[in-house]
Amino acid sequence: MAQKFVVSGKERLHHELQFSNHLASGPGGQNVQKTATAVLLKFNLVESQSFTAREKDRLLLKLGSRLTNEGELIVKAQTQRSLLANKDEVVVKLIEILEQALYIQPPRKATKPTRSSQRRRVDDKKKKGQNKKLRQNKNYD
Repeated sequence: MAQKFVVSGKERLHHELQFSNHLASGPGGQNVQKTATAVLLKFNLVESQSFTAREKDRLLLKLGSRLTNEGELIVKAQTQRSLLANKDEVVVKLIEILEQALYIQPPRKATKPTRSSQRRRVDDKKKKGQNKKLRQNKNYD
């Protein structure tokens, strides 16, 4: 069974997050133009105390392309109409990103081929050999 990593210390992690509100883009009419409901979350991975050195190395390796030059991971949410809902959504997105980056796939266990699959493979090889034999030009001059 695959080991699923659960971000430990979510409360401690919450203190390291920086939220900022922005005007959301897209449709929504007048409400979009007058309320700042989009949430931008910044999480400084390099200075974080929530992860061990080993976890941090793995996160930096996996999320390197998503990080800024300062080592910040930026996540944005603007799909909901309320600021609080977008704030919850952006935290969930961040946790999903971190869990996905920290997931370690278990090594594959090699198994023996079944007897029937071995037999099928040998039969297929014999058929191909027969076909090639039939294609040969047999000139007995």
